[in-house]
Amino acid sequence: LWDDLEKWSREEKHEELGRFVTRIRGGYRYVGLPRSQTVLSDHERKHLPNLFDEAGLDPTNAPSPELIPKILRKYGQNILENRTFKLLDSTQNEDIVLRKALIEVVLDELEEWDGTVVEISTEEGQPRLQVNTGLRLCIRLDLIAGQVSVYVRFKTSRIFPEDGLNFSRRDEERVWFCREAYQGWSTPLADISTDSNEKLDGSSLDWDRGNLFIDSENHWRAKLRGTEVRLFRLGGIDGLPDWVETQKLERGREFLIAFSQRLEDRIREWGEECCNYFKQERVSGLPIG
Repeated sequence: LWDDLEKWSREEKHEELGRFVTRIRGGYRYVGLPRSQTVLSDHERKHLPNLFDEAGLDPTNAPSPELIPKILRKYGQNILENRTFKLLDSTQNEDIVLRKALIEVVLDELEEWDGTVVEISTEEGQPRLQVNTGLRLCIRLDLIAGQVSVYVRFKTSRIFPEDGLNFSRRDEERVWFCREAYQGWSTPLADISTDSNEKLDGSSLDWDRGNLFIDSENHWRAKLRGTEVRLFRLGGIDGLPDWVETQKLERGREFLIAFSQRLEDRIREWGEECCNYFKQERVSGLPIG
């Protein structure tokens, strides 16, 4: 019945009555199916892209499930209903399954999000589509020289404009160009007005508070999220060179951590306790502090 309902809503009604997706939540097939449809209201689902945008989430680089409740509490004030906040804060055993289902639904919606948010133009008063994507720092590491170079790219499920994208920052005249390179990954942002096509220096960005780049003509925004701890995995996993920023650690894989100096003791203690091998490297080329 549930599979037929999904097929009917998509193929025959073309989602005119909304999107129905067969998902099992909570480990109970017959109870979990309806729960997956009711754990969020239609209003909440419709406005999740605004929450994702406000939180600076990237559908191609989702945070771990453990972080989702914190994100929902912080950015869901104008979107989520009281019952959802009560579920997030509940310590009752009977709510554990539903809270897990809520987290899974949010992660599913994030994965399906293409980065588009509907905005109202103040000049024209008409809605327009704004495409959002998350910037990823990439590190080229030379341990022998004790140096790193940092550049920036992103991944998106949206189709790139045929002529590429031209991003700029507020109060900056330089334009940073990119186009699609490989399976949704952009080329590194670069100033193509220079003879050497100078790449955007990722170490010059504000890692703690983040940065925003805008292509006004194509209505694209690229955000670097602000955080004091950044994780990197080998780019070969994605068919890329060097080390690429990620939000999740994977068992059995090498990773790098770049962190604020004030967190040094805590990171070292965690690494020595939780990792099979952990070594701190002092390198130049990272932001000061």
